Amino acid sequence: EMAVGKKCDVIVPADLSDITILKLVNLKIFSLKEDDFASLSALKNLNLSRNSIAEIPENIFQGLPLEYIDHSDNPLTSIPENIFQGLPLQYVDLGDTNITSIPENLFAGLPLMEVDLDDTNITSLPENLFKGLSTLTDLDIDGNPFTTLPEKIFVDNHLKNLQLYNTELTTLPAMIFQGQASLEKLLLDSNQFTSLPENVFDGLVSLQTLYLDDNKLATLSENTFKDLKSLNELSLDHNQMGL
Repeated sequence: EMAVGKKCDVIVPADLSDITILKLVNLKIFSLKEDDFASLSALKNLNLSRNSIAEIPENIFQGLPLEYIDHSDNPLTSIPENIFQGLPLQYVDLGDTNITSIPENLFAGLPLMEVDLDDTNITSLPENLFKGLSTLTDLDIDGNPFTTLPEKIFVDNHLKNLQLYNTELTTLPAMIFQGQASLEKLLLDSNQFTSLPENVFDGLVSLQTLYLDDNKLATLSENTFKDLKSLNELSLDHNQMGL
């Protein structure tokens, strides 16, 4: 039995061992035990969002065929490094939490397609956090207090959608998007950009949507957008440049 608030008494009995989807959203769950889901041998989709869970036991998901985990909107402050190890995980959401740092090997070896780390307290990301994740296409890391990002953080990924808005970034590494020829949507609005490297968007031949509004850009090079042959939506509102 999980420790929950007065509104709900959550029990996961053995006779539910065949279920593949379990939603425990907004149930005032305060804590989890390591064996809470042990009987759910077919579980693929688990949604624990909008609860009051501050800590996750390291082995709670061990042996489960989980492909989807949503732990967003919980007061989580840290995440065990090996918690996802060995899972066939394609989607993970740790957004809207109080996490301050991410273990470098948290996602190592996982077949992830989508990761959501928005609106946390993470101030920096390890350079190898997304290393080897060749299946990753959707990444949401907006709303975090980053001041810098490693230049090679996306080097192994084939992103289609990257949300990197509302941070403390003042510029970007020149080669941060190198190799991202599949990128279609790039949201960089509401940052603190005062300048961008001239060639930062080179090679983004599939990019269709680019948001740079609500920054502090005074000028852009005439070559900034030269490779963006597929671009059909560009937003530069609320910057400091004149045309």
